[in-house]
Amino acid sequence: MRIEDIETPALLIDLDILDQNIRTMKQKLSGTNCSLRPHVKAHKSAFVAHKQIKEGGAIGVTCQTLDEAEAMALGGIDNILLTNMVVTPSKINRVLNILQHSKIALTVDNADNIRMIAAEAEKRKQVVGLVVEVNVGQNRTGVAPGRPALDLAQEIVKERSLDFKGLMGYEGHLQCSIPDFNERKTKCEETLSPLIKTKDLILDSHIPVEIVTSGGTGTYNITSKIEGVTEIQPGSYVTMDHRYRLMETSGRDFPSSLSVLATVVSKPSSDRAIVDMGWKSVGIEYQIFNWNGMPQAKNHDGVMYSPGGDEHGILSLKGSSIDLKIGERIEFTPAHCDTTLNLYGKFYGVRKGNVEIVCPTVRR
Repeated sequence: MRIEDIETPALLIDLDILDQNIRTMKQKLSGTNCSLRPHVKAHKSAFVAHKQIKEGGAIGVTCQTLDEAEAMALGGIDNILLTNMVVTPSKINRVLNILQHSKIALTVDNADNIRMIAAEAEKRKQVVGLVVEVNVGQNRTGVAPGRPALDLAQEIVKERSLDFKGLMGYEGHLQCSIPDFNERKTKCEETLSPLIKTKDLILDSHIPVEIVTSGGTGTYNITSKIEGVTEIQPGSYVTMDHRYRLMETSGRDFPSSLSVLATVVSKPSSDRAIVDMGWKSVGIEYQIFNWNGMPQAKNHDGVMYSPGGDEHGILSLKGSSIDLKIGERIEFTPAHCDTTLNLYGKFYGVRKGNVEIVCPTVRR
């Protein structure tokens, strides 16, 4: 099958660029003491995860949802960190089921949750690895650094069904909000300083800290060089999106492999065309932050996209030289890879114009 035969709208990943990005990350981390544990939410595929491990040197993967973790375990990935809170008995037992087949650790930020996990694991005579999440400024989940984090670590080591693994502090608010590299570097080092101090505090309390996990695509070459950080969790680097392309230096280090293929279905006037790619086909939520959340047309200068409803996108055509015809295909680079990929149940892995694989993805 060739790209021209794919029905649209469709999600494409250029496998040559994907492979290049995987190799590049491995090379960039080769001179550091930091391991790679990539986030799967940017591709939601065990196929890509295996490539990141076998070809990219990753030690395992990071998942944000239990569905992703189950899919990775079923796909043969045997080292998983689930960076979201699991707070109900049913979900805890799903984690314990995964543990029968793959090594998995969870993040926690609450003593009641720790005791709940311990109780369920004790019933099944299993031991679960836990990572204490520290709030380093994103103000989402996470306990305060310092003594509150130490208290949770001490709570974990009291339970024989739990294994304290270490700390996580995700500087997500810095990933793609500060285009200037030096400014982002300064902010990142300031932000993660309390995390490293918390690690030292726990070590001083004679509790081993195996991992300190942090970092993303926008800070991968900053966080990986901070002494005390043992692993980073970049996800978007394999697919990339329009917003990350604006960031120094990640936007230059990793080109976009992900695109949405759309078809021109109407041409009402010379300066306007309609494609079959609407709200249901591409993520545009970055507009919330007053960023440019619109997808960018590839190889078509002067084409501006705006949503036209669930199934339609409106293209404004600047310049009489743009002559789009009914049935013509256009690829778009989405502004946000994670939320765009989440809209599809599969992607087409393409290489030099040919479809090499059709890969299912995990849907929420």
